[in-house]
Amino acid sequence: LSGRPAVGSGSETGASMMFGGTGTSANEQIPPWIRDMIRKKVRGYLPELEAAYTAAIRRNPALKGKLSVRFRIDPSGNVPRAVLVESSFEDGAFIAVVLEKIRHWTFDPPAGRTVEVLYPFVFVAPS
Repeated sequence: LSGRPAVGSGSETGASMMFGGTGTSANEQIPPWIRDMIRKKVRGYLPELEAAYTAAIRRNPALKGKLSVRFRIDPSGNVPRAVLVESSFEDGAFIAVVLEKIRHWTFDPPAGRTVEVLYPFVFVAPS
């Protein structure tokens, strides 16, 4: 690594995104353009999570691991809900900051639909 903390996302992301909303089945495949938009937007927001992680590893230099977060993108592109699904972290303050940041993210409106996303984030301390 480059000597700075890094955050990445797991490869299972694409398969974990599901459509929700009116007139659709819960497990309807999300259109590729929406999947790609979500991936690009999340990548653009990763520096926010890196900054939160940098602050957290100042408190605990051994902090590293994976967070899986389920968030909902509403028809206007806002994130009204983000919840922790799984975590290998024992740092509740860090997790709370990550969830709060995700709730402030905005996305391109997903074709008038609500989209549920399960997204894994992997945090690695600098070597």
